[in-house]
Amino acid sequence: MEIANIVMDFVLLLCAVWMILTVRASGLGGVMGSALNTISFGAVILGIAHIAETITFEVIKLEDVPLGELIHRIIVLAGFVLLVMGFKSLGNLRRD
Repeated sequence: MEIANIVMDFVLLLCAVWMILTVRASGLGGVMGSALNTISFGAVILGIAHIAETITFEVIKLEDVPLGELIHRIIVLAGFVLLVMGFKSLGNLRRD
């Protein structure tokens, strides 16, 4: 199961990188392009959170599980903050 988790960690990260490449290739600029870039970077951070958790427990062999889980959740929180910031900036497209 450990190998499957590691493979999935890299698949998640590759999907996030794919998202960034797709957004960059779209040629969108301005508010839309900036929002999509922020959202994409949030997705990358979410992908990194999973790899960081695997490294924390499988490579570093951290025995303090609550600390490892706290680190993972802080990284996930950072990813979600970027996602929210990106989606929130899309509100600037709305005309009053």
